[in-house]
Amino acid sequence: MNGHVPNLLPISPEHREVSKLAASGDWQGVHELAKRVISAAPTVGHGFALHGPDVIFAPLSPPDYLVEGAIRRASLVLLGAYGSSGKTWTMLDLGLAVATGGQWLGRHPCKQGSVAILDYESGDYELKRRTQLIARARAVSGRPTLAFASFPGLYMNDPAFAGRIEALAKEHALILIDSLAAMNPGVDENSSAMRVGLDVLRAVGERTGCVFVVLLHAKKTSGNKDEIDPRELFRGSSAIYDAADVAFAIVLRKKQATVHQTKARHGRALEPFALTVSDVGDGVAVLAEDLTEPNDAQRRHDETKGLVMDVLAVEHTLTAADVIAVRVERKAADVRTALKDLLGRGIVTKRDGVFRLTSDLRKQGDS
Repeated sequence: MNGHVPNLLPISPEHREVSKLAASGDWQGVHELAKRVISAAPTVGHGFALHGPDVIFAPLSPPDYLVEGAIRRASLVLLGAYGSSGKTWTMLDLGLAVATGGQWLGRHPCKQGSVAILDYESGDYELKRRTQLIARARAVSGRPTLAFASFPGLYMNDPAFAGRIEALAKEHALILIDSLAAMNPGVDENSSAMRVGLDVLRAVGERTGCVFVVLLHAKKTSGNKDEIDPRELFRGSSAIYDAADVAFAIVLRKKQATVHQTKARHGRALEPFALTVSDVGDGVAVLAEDLTEPNDAQRRHDETKGLVMDVLAVEHTLTAADVIAVRVERKAADVRTALKDLLGRGIVTKRDGVFRLTSDLRKQGDS
């Protein structure tokens, strides 16, 4: 592909002549050619489909969010991070949340819709493995409306890209792409040409209502990665960032991943939050947590939750918080608070009066 982006319109003889004159440094010739083209141009209307005041000032319907308060339909979203910061886990959790009509990161309600993943990095096996782990932690039953293709052979600088991606967008509420660089082989990521494919996605989203989420790698730095400004994390041309409606940056500091919404064209940005990716039974939970320094009470609460989960993993007949409190040697009030938290997150289920780990129920086929 030689690093060139295909032309979106046919090349005219005048374009070729201008290129030759410019390459030879004949700027006078370029000027004369421009005058000839302008003088020979027919007089026509401007051709722009302008909206007049009746349309501009007509009442607006409320914004239609795919992810409540975070991502509106038809948005182009960037999600950037260094390797091993959780961006692929975060992307897949979003996919399952939309496919099931659940909550993204255990916090943001999503409208249910079909989801497609175009994977150019993880590969078939790894994508299945991670998706299944998240689905287990979420206790997903049935078959959510989720599909993916690994290394599909369609790239943003392919002349067929615009037509094929629009056909796919008409069938899906959300399309996830991993990653921008891998979908643009041969294109210098520091060139504004990297924006061309993103502009296509943005226009397709506007016509179809589909949301596109594109993963980016973080820029290389010779300094301390802990000190990078989240707004400057994305690698490549600034035109990439400019093209997006929404941008999330995952920053890893002292082994703690923090998500910053650095761009929110459609409204107010979410406050930064901690991102946790942790084993829960036989699955993996990807959750947002408040960014606060844990105090002694929070540490004790987290410890109590862990003890309760350990007990429920081996004892399957416990029906009362008081009994569990005896087992874990904690106050009954603390155990009740821990159970409320675990039930709210879907990690524990109360079935027929008995507290059980949700992952255990799913494993047994009871859910």
